[in-house]
Amino acid sequence: MKERLLSNACGDGKVCCSQLSTNPTSASVESVDNHPNLHLLPDECGKIFVNKLLGGRAAHLYQYPWITLISYKTRLGPQFECGGSLINERYVLTAAHCITNLTLLGVRIGEHDLDTITDCEGNPPTLTCESKLQDIRIEEAIPHPEYHGKPNIKNDIGLLRLKKPVDLSFKNAGLICLPVSRDLLGRNLGGQHATVAGWGYTEKGYISHKLLEDYVPIHTAESCRELYNR
Repeated sequence: MKERLLSNACGDGKVCCSQLSTNPTSASVESVDNHPNLHLLPDECGKIFVNKLLGGRAAHLYQYPWITLISYKTRLGPQFECGGSLINERYVLTAAHCITNLTLLGVRIGEHDLDTITDCEGNPPTLTCESKLQDIRIEEAIPHPEYHGKPNIKNDIGLLRLKKPVDLSFKNAGLICLPVSRDLLGRNLGGQHATVAGWGYTEKGYISHKLLEDYVPIHTAESCRELYNR
């Protein structure tokens, strides 16, 4: 499965899901079903504790418990400069440009608002607050072996192995699902919408310290070629 994900990276920290779903052969599906490491992926994943709001900007507390922050050693001290997704208790899926030729420090799980120690949502008597954070050192960075940076970015995907397991007993620590089932591998995602979430620059040009979400259309390879040819 790792090789299949890495082979479908399409630049700028993205995986082309439409490529993942382009009618794989029965042999490729069978190889995923019988992969010896398939048991390392969770049986339960992708759970959220609130209803998604289409077009919303600020994410809700506990909505994306698999979203992580990656910290680096910089001239200004430790800084969060990239994100990733927790796929099991020891591995984070991220972009290769986030883990190549950089001094990595660790991964934070459970963050929501960088400006607050305790994250709260709602109003009394239904106020919900969370203060648990998990900061875990990185044991190994594994970029795609054929990753190429700018100007022609290719295979921009990689994994981080953590030095110790994430404690998944907390509500703000969860796992994202990977497309390993026959149904997902064969599904045509073109024309549907994907959810993106994270911290960073907004469309207004400022950096958000609060977890944001957005919904973007998934284009087929054919529609992308048509758009770029214009």
